[in-house]
Amino acid sequence: MEKTNAVTKNSELTSVLNTHFQGKINLARIKLIALFISSLCKVQSVTSDKLANAFDTTANTSSSLRRISSWRAVLHLRMQTTQRRVSHYHIL
Repeated sequence: MEKTNAVTKNSELTSVLNTHFQGKINLARIKLIALFISSLCKVQSVTSDKLANAFDTTANTSSSLRRISSWRAVLHLRMQTTQRRVSHYHIL
């Protein structure tokens, strides 16, 4: 059995995710998701610092932290929007 390095695994995961999302999510976001998944597999307790350090990328850790923060902010905004819509319908 041939060993694969982290870059190959991330490339394969990126390819699978890109095929799955079929252009609905841009490639940079898909790469971030692939890095995030592989980083989650490496760390036992999850913190943003540990995830950023576990990213298999040549970017600085601070850059990875900014990417994580930006992604989390977008998710938080989407959750708030969804909560407002749901609570609006409950009032009606």
